[in-house]
Amino acid sequence: QKELEQAVNYDVRFIKTNDDAVIADRPYNTKNLVSATLGDKGSLSGLPSSSSFDPNDLRFTLDIGNTVFEARLRIIARLYDQINDTQFQTSEFIRQSVSISNNLLAPPSIKDIETLCKYTLNSDGTISCDQRTATWLFPSDQTASIKEATAQGRAIDVRTYTVSYISATSSDLL
Repeated sequence: QKELEQAVNYDVRFIKTNDDAVIADRPYNTKNLVSATLGDKGSLSGLPSSSSFDPNDLRFTLDIGNTVFEARLRIIARLYDQINDTQFQTSEFIRQSVSISNNLLAPPSIKDIETLCKYTLNSDGTISCDQRTATWLFPSDQTASIKEATAQGRAIDVRTYTVSYISATSSDLL
C-alpha cells in the first residue's frame, strides 16, 4: 500500500532491430527496474546481453534473500498503431512464468499479462505514456485452475501508470 502513488525512476533504453523496428531493451530495462525497486535486497542473473536477446522470450533468475526465482516472459502477441505524427499505441500480451528454484513441490505461477500504452511526443521533447496493465490467471495446475475459475475470466489485477521518458538530448528520441 505504501508504494502506491510513488514514482519509480530508472533508466530505460530502446534499440533498433535488424529490420529497423524499435523495441524495448528488455535485459537492460529489467536490470534497472529490479535495481530501482529492490535495491540491494535482490540480484539478477542469467540475463542475456542487450545485443543478443530474443525480444519475444526473456528468461532470468532473481535472488531475493534466501529465495531464488526463475522467471520467463514470453510474448504471445504484439500490436502497434500510429495515431498521428505525435502519438502511437502499443499492445503487448505476455505469458509470465515464475517458479521457485529447486522446489519441485511448488508449481510455477503462470499469468497472462496485457499491457496497453498510448505514447505522446510532447512539444518539449519528452515522451509521455498512459499505460494500463491487466493480469489474468492461467490454469497451470489444479489450484491455479480453481482460482482461474473463481475469477470467471476477469482480470485479477488492473493497474494504470503515467510514464514519462526524458532523453539526455532530444536527438536521442525515437
